[in-house]
Amino acid sequence: MVQIALQGVIAIFEIVIGRPGLTSNPWCLTGSMIAGVAGAYGLLRLFGSTITPWMKFGLPQPLRTVPAVLLLTLGGWILSAEIGILTNRAVPMPKVIEEMFRALLNGRNPIGLFLALVIAAPLFEEITCRGIVLPALRKRWGTGIAIAGSAVVFGALHMNPWQFFYATILGLTLGWLRVQSGSILPGILLHALNNGISWSLIVHPTVFPEGQAIADDQLKEIPATWLLASAVLLPCGYLLLGRPAQTPSTPD
Repeated sequence: MVQIALQGVIAIFEIVIGRPGLTSNPWCLTGSMIAGVAGAYGLLRLFGSTITPWMKFGLPQPLRTVPAVLLLTLGGWILSAEIGILTNRAVPMPKVIEEMFRALLNGRNPIGLFLALVIAAPLFEEITCRGIVLPALRKRWGTGIAIAGSAVVFGALHMNPWQFFYATILGLTLGWLRVQSGSILPGILLHALNNGISWSLIVHPTVFPEGQAIADDQLKEIPATWLLASAVLLPCGYLLLGRPAQTPSTPD
């Protein structure tokens, strides 16, 4: 993938010039993701496809997609946080990796961090995983494998085991949302809102200290009431969205 290759080049460049920190610079991360979006679009064009049909909602009542996405975002964010805590408990994150994340997510560069987390990452990862990978797998192996396969690719794009598991679980919801809506746009919205919650908590830590502790990987346990809320919000979001879209323009 273009973005992974660029991140590798940046890491090597760090070593050559003896200036660590570029890979944890949100502006460098944003630039690599924008290049990744361009690369993903180039792949689509190369194979004679286009993202235009996928940028439509594709539902008979598209307005219900928005509240469904909001419910799925809140429930998914809580579930992802719990999976992240369990993963870190099973496989403690090395100090060097922890320091890298702290350098990236320290909130000192809120604009660059916003562009990286809330704009570039949702665009790049949704176009790649749900725009390219999912339709290709679906055409050959069916919907179930396509959703699961694109979720695993989504998890792998994060390039570390501490994000892999919760990203993969979140990817299942994003893939299901892509199939249900017939578009990658609702997934981009959910992805952006999910990352936006973390961004808000990082940049404004005093607003909601417990939430900020989760975003900063400092909370050791998710409150039971939060988990119960997630168990209610997620099914409600799934039910609200309804049955899969059946439109001629929906790519298989």
